[in-house]
Amino acid sequence: MNKYGMLAALISIVVFLQLLPSVRNKQHCDSGYQADTTAYHFNADGTVRHRTTGLVWERCLVGQTLNNAGTPDKFTDDYCEGKPSKLSWFDMQQRMKRNPGARLPSITELKTTMIAECKTPAVNLTIFPGTPHKGLLMSADEKTQKKDKTARYFYAISLYSSSMQLFQKNSRAYARFIREQVLTKNDKKKLIKQSLPKEKTEALPANNQQQETDQ
Repeated sequence: MNKYGMLAALISIVVFLQLLPSVRNKQHCDSGYQADTTAYHFNADGTVRHRTTGLVWERCLVGQTLNNAGTPDKFTDDYCEGKPSKLSWFDMQQRMKRNPGARLPSITELKTTMIAECKTPAVNLTIFPGTPHKGLLMSADEKTQKKDKTARYFYAISLYSSSMQLFQKNSRAYARFIREQVLTKNDKKKLIKQSLPKEKTEALPANNQQQETDQ
């Protein structure tokens, strides 16, 4: 085989490998990174509770369903079935109305689910399986323009790199709902007694209008 034939064969192999989902969509993490699940408590209903913030998150994105792989007492082998829905901000509001107790997270809350050690996606896949390697995660936070007080933009986080970005409300994105817990009187008394500190919120940037690059 001459050098041109070898080059053509090499290119064919590279293209083939790029087309394989296991290679193309592989998560990239820092050397030595190990997935840590101790910050979350796993619930049998397909949610996790963050031990510090108390927030209860759906493990799968909107449009997906959690499958426990036949081992309900083992959470590390769970996976999400179905294709996650990419919806506009307006459509997501309608979806929430059909899911009592579910809400979109603020951008500050959403940041707590991201990890700096990994990209594509920048989340812990043991806790949040089935997360696409790129795209946007929608938040409930809106932005208004000085000349027009009508909110027409929303903040989102890139699954590819965990960067915060700003998009028009007709842009489509994924969503991970927070599940509001229904507290009994005894639960409320316990929370008051524990005097849990309120989570600090971060000021949103005034002029953040990056263009969508990784949907």
